[in-house]
Amino acid sequence: MRESAARVPPECLVEINNRYVWRGDWRRFYGPCRARFRFVISSDAHQPQWLSQTVARYVAADLGLQ
Repeated sequence: MRESAARVPPECLVEINNRYVWRGDWRRFYGPCRARFRFVISSDAHQPQWLSQTVARYVAADLGLQ
């Protein structure tokens, strides 16, 4: 994300979504950008197998985001 984050204006919101965080190393992906962006928590709750925003909220708390 570091390479692509440099091209994104800092006033943009970055989404933490249940669908994506389980696929990779979210600490490495989001961690370096914590101070640059504000984050929004999202989910695919309309999908029958997703856990509402539980996973996304866990990731945000672990990263120290509010």
